[in-house]
Amino acid sequence: MLDSILLEKQGIPSTPIITTIFHASVRALAQAQGYKEFPVVVIKHPVGYVNDLELEERAKEAARQAANIFLRGTA
Repeated sequence: MLDSILLEKQGIPSTPIITTIFHASVRALAQAQGYKEFPVVVIKHPVGYVNDLELEERAKEAARQAANIFLRGTA
């Protein structure tokens, strides 16, 4: 997350991909860095112990959200 913030501060579009369990922590970190809102891709937790189909679904959702963030400014 911090890497994404630092890239954004340098004018490089960036968004982290996180799972639902980390959403509150990431929002707090963004606010501590001076961002009221920060574009974040949030996918279902976990990604570790899931089958290939579930992982593919999460990846597709991450790609959809990332495209929306970079093209439209919202997930």
